Amino acid sequence: MRFDELLVYLERENIGLRRNGSDLVVIGETQTLTSSLVSELRAHKAGLLALIGERRDTWWGRPVSITPEMLPLVELTEEEIARVVATVEGGAGNLQDIYPLAPLQEGILFHHLMGGEGDPYLLGSLYSFESRQRLESYLAALQAVIGRHDILRTAVVWEGLREPVQVVWRQARLVVEEVEVGREGGEAAAAELYERYNPRRYRLEVWRAPLLRMAVAEDKAAGRWLLMQ
Repeated sequence: MRFDELLVYLERENIGLRRNGSDLVVIGETQTLTSSLVSELRAHKAGLLALIGERRDTWWGRPVSITPEMLPLVELTEEEIARVVATVEGGAGNLQDIYPLAPLQEGILFHHLMGGEGDPYLLGSLYSFESRQRLESYLAALQAVIGRHDILRTAVVWEGLREPVQVVWRQARLVVEEVEVGREGGEAAAAELYERYNPRRYRLEVWRAPLLRMAVAEDKAAGRWLLMQ
């Protein structure tokens, strides 16, 4: 396959690329990432890296346009679609689909918006790991689960729209924040971390997928790592 033919194929199948050092990171539907495509990407790797440039924080793809006709389940104008796309990390190339909210979701969003300081539907769980390696393994497994299930890559957007919609991202990066806790350690460290992210006061940006946030802290006194999910 010639280089220009490969670019056309990537555009048609809505496949995005990103640089990771000297490597290519590929995003797309599972059925499109065939062994033959991988071979072509390897063959044209140098040209693709030159085309992407040095930026590593955004996905590259042939210009993707989403029109109202492509969204049979919702009624959105081009201006509204542009508002939705602006909320998606990576732009239109990382937008998988847009759906209306189910009645239960509408109720959850209503209470979220009326919740003020906290969120009545937000749940917090605190975990302890014996090492940073075990913690990282857990986070990697959770990221893999997010990659497999659309519902975990779904956000909610409503600002500037006639009706709120749920937006499925093709790839959603798990947000992990590392914080410090006091020197006392043990139960005091766990209580401090939970209090800092207490669901009665902490809120998620529900327009950003996944609807999960992680805060990790090293409890040096107890020789462990804490994770607030």
